[in-house]
Amino acid sequence: MKQHLPQPVVDALGGLGADIRRARILRRWTVASLAQRAGISLSTMKAIEAGAPGTGIGAVARVLQLLGRLEGLAQLMAPGSDPAARIFEDQRLPKRVHPRKPPQKPSPKPNPPDEL
Repeated sequence: MKQHLPQPVVDALGGLGADIRRARILRRWTVASLAQRAGISLSTMKAIEAGAPGTGIGAVARVLQLLGRLEGLAQLMAPGSDPAARIFEDQRLPKRVHPRKPPQKPSPKPNPPDEL
């Protein structure tokens, strides 16, 4: 069954593939040599550069590592770089901060009555 992706997703994958291709060409590497270095097939490397949505993220990560860009993937969804996460965190912050009360000592238990 063919997967239907929203156009922004298709565009983003296509852009990533084009950027990977551009970076490879700037380094004067062939598709085959980058595929070999990454330990992936030539067809997988071509799929990455084409922005194919079914390409494994592990293969893409390995290619990014070889291109010296893996840190970008690692920071992609880091909490500090996610504006929506920061908004939700700010909403969860308390309005006031109260000092903590010292823990109360347990009250002594009364002695059980003596049985006759």
